[in-house]
Amino acid sequence: MAHGHDYQLQRQVIGVKGEVILLESGKLQLSETLFTTNGCYIVPKQPNRFLIGATSDFNNYSVGTTELGSNWLLNHACARVPELENSRILKKWSGVRPYTKKEIPIMDQIDDGLYIISGHYRNGIPLSPIIGRDIANWLLSGIIPTTLFKL
Repeated sequence: MAHGHDYQLQRQVIGVKGEVILLESGKLQLSETLFTTNGCYIVPKQPNRFLIGATSDFNNYSVGTTELGSNWLLNHACARVPELENSRILKKWSGVRPYTKKEIPIMDQIDDGLYIISGHYRNGIPLSPIIGRDIANWLLSGIIPTTLFKL
């Protein structure tokens, strides 16, 4: 950390590679995020775009996407929403997501003016509007949100 401070977290955070794809489909009208039991999710974006996520690959920090990952995402998304089958792929990307045991995120103030918001793992994209709202309210009001996960 800056200025030589060493902050220790009570829970370990590790990286897990995940791949996502962005599709465009003019025919599909979907307004809510859909989750499947196998870990695939479909997040509607404007205009007529759908974020499909996400693979999970522990101990892999490679850059880029794979055909295997993209096919897995497409197959599971189309099984849940067949109207996505004729969608156009706009973009594919990957990243390393922060993971904690039991998949409980860390959102806490660890020093004056220093906050940690990490460990959302597979739920970072779907939960980002809620987390962003709650953290912004916390910073502006000083009132800790009820959704806060402590260290």
